[in-house]
Amino acid sequence: MGDRIYEHADWEKIEGVVYSDLKHPFSILGPSMQEYGLRICAFFPDAISVAVKRKSDGKVFKTEKLDDAGFFEAIINLKKVFSYTYLVKYEDGTIIESEDTYAFSPELPAEELEAFNKGINYTVYNLLGAHETEVNGVKGTRFAVWAPTAMRVSVVGDFNFWDGRRAMMELQGDSGVFSLFIPGVKRGSVYKYEIRAKGGAAFLKSDPYALCTEKRPHNASIVPGPSDYEWTDGKFIKNRKKVNGANSPVNIYEVHLGSWKKPVADDNESFYTYREIAPMLADYVLEMGYTHIELMPVMEHPFDGSWGYQVTGYYAPTARYGSPEDFKFFV
Repeated sequence: MGDRIYEHADWEKIEGVVYSDLKHPFSILGPSMQEYGLRICAFFPDAISVAVKRKSDGKVFKTEKLDDAGFFEAIINLKKVFSYTYLVKYEDGTIIESEDTYAFSPELPAEELEAFNKGINYTVYNLLGAHETEVNGVKGTRFAVWAPTAMRVSVVGDFNFWDGRRAMMELQGDSGVFSLFIPGVKRGSVYKYEIRAKGGAAFLKSDPYALCTEKRPHNASIVPGPSDYEWTDGKFIKNRKKVNGANSPVNIYEVHLGSWKKPVADDNESFYTYREIAPMLADYVLEMGYTHIELMPVMEHPFDGSWGYQVTGYYAPTARYGSPEDFKFFV
């Protein structure tokens, strides 16, 4: 088997994996049918061996290590791709069983991408960013980001040692969007995108479509989970339709949540949460005769002194005052 693997090895793409400079990692990683059989390629830095375990019957197939950086390949005499996991062995004898990220299609709906490129996808936050999902019975998170001039984009985080070689994303046609489904990544995982620009320099970037972020001074994005918040404003929404705004009085109170009221005066780290401040603010505006509240920006921002106007995450309520669920309670 070893001679056969070396004979058919795609050394150029293997080098692309090792040095993490592929826009289309699915062209080499994961399973693919070739004229000489089923090829399965994997990249596990620091592993001493990798085996492929068929899910249906537990049969194990060995791989060959083609590069000391951690590239492994198997050629199996079969004419059909099967579901499998990896058995990854390390120097200390530890064996970890894991799903193969590159066994799951990274494709996004073509019509959604087309609408995005035309600037008419008005729910693009459901397409881009990080979203917990399930593919073929396997739970994980799908990541997608628009980086049209990038040479390569990877997802890095607390689940892969912040290593840009381990989760290179697939460029979707000519859309400029890179995407990847990573099994096992779940709510609360911290991540960024590692983007390699023309010229070879690599940069770490937070997710512009993140729904949840770290509190400053940290600035990584956080995988959100499905919202379990139950809205209780049905009666208000129903009655609101009866109000004729053009003929009703309007008195707007503009407020910056971080400075309107603080638990400890003159303490830059002292904030009420969205849940704590909501009843206090509602009581105040009612007492003062206001009909509406206008919030100064609550989107994520790094510098308190900007009062929220230097936005770094338009889809993430700032973590200074709590979670997205806390913000829903405030609303």
